[in-house]
Amino acid sequence: MKKQIIAMLIAAALLLLLPACGINALREENSTLITERDRIKADYDAATAELESLQSSYSAIVEVSGEKSSIEADIESLQKEIASIKAEIEKQQVILSSTEKSIEENQDILSEIKNHEEIIETYKREEKSIAERIKSLNDKEDELRKTIEALEKEQSDLQDKVDKLGKVALEKAGEPISVSPGEYTFGKNEDIPAGRYIATGKGNFVVYSSAEKLKVNVILGGGSFGVDSYTFEAGEGYTLKTSGGCKLQPVE
Repeated sequence: MKKQIIAMLIAAALLLLLPACGINALREENSTLITERDRIKADYDAATAELESLQSSYSAIVEVSGEKSSIEADIESLQKEIASIKAEIEKQQVILSSTEKSIEENQDILSEIKNHEEIIETYKREEKSIAERIKSLNDKEDELRKTIEALEKEQSDLQDKVDKLGKVALEKAGEPISVSPGEYTFGKNEDIPAGRYIATGKGNFVVYSSAEKLKVNVILGGGSFGVDSYTFEAGEGYTLKTSGGCKLQPVE
């Protein structure tokens, strides 16, 4: 993944340095260089043919011994012309070599640009795909947010109903019963009447059934391990043990 990102960044940098008009200009320059190379090659071939012809003429002249003295001036002139042609050929070879090197460099650059253009196109497609996925996730997030808001409103409405029902139950139930630390029994003729209660207070709060089965075991008073209140129902013969005292509010 890192290599792809680096390649994309290089491609972007190259495209910034070589805009579309620069690339077209480079391609036109490359085409011109190729044309110039072909012309130089044609001139080189023509000069080589002329040199071979002159060398043949020179050889024929040298072989004619009787006419050697009379054509020495022509031979010298031909030799100078041959030297000039050789120099021109060498010059054209240097130019041709430089031109071919420039063509190769331009072709390498154009090939590299093409590769980076393909990388950038791939990056753009991936970027578009990622944007579509982000939009889809945002849409889902909006839907979930709306669902959560609806559930929170429903929860709030239910809590309001529970609070109202609790207040009505307390109003109908009567006065709370204050209980000091100790052990008490529920029943008609016992310490506390049997019934349904909301317990508040502090300390351990334990209730056993008449068969001595544990029914309630909480810590009143809130905090990290406690609860602010606890609703329970005590039948005939149930036993209550409280370490810190409590208040029992009868509820229907």
